[in-house]
Amino acid sequence: MNIRLSDNKVRFRITEDELHVLMSNNILMGKTNFPNGNKIIYRVSLSNDETHLSLVNGEQGSAICVAFPKNAVAELESETSTEKNVSEVVTLEDGLKCCFSLEVDIFDERKRGLKESRIKIENNVGGVV
Repeated sequence: MNIRLSDNKVRFRITEDELHVLMSNNILMGKTNFPNGNKIIYRVSLSNDETHLSLVNGEQGSAICVAFPKNAVAELESETSTEKNVSEVVTLEDGLKCCFSLEVDIFDERKRGLKESRIKIENNVGGVV
């Protein structure tokens, strides 16, 4: 899972395999470790209704937790288009609006497969593939 933070936007980018894990477990987690034992934990989960956010500071580190509507995420599994994302603008407690999106990176999977095929062909030049 990759996260991109920008002005008033948080984007989670996951692979198709991670999407299947999210749908079966209702949660997907990752973390980034920093010096001195500090870390940021990020968690995507599924909710029954709307997108919501929680920011948690604890002994384990800081956590960004976003819950996306389960029915919207389920549609990502069945879609065949290249636009595989769920985006929601959420009004935060202080009145600011922030966009949260969950994207499925289907191109990365395809590129990886093509790259592996190319490597296999290059390694077997003159041989049978």
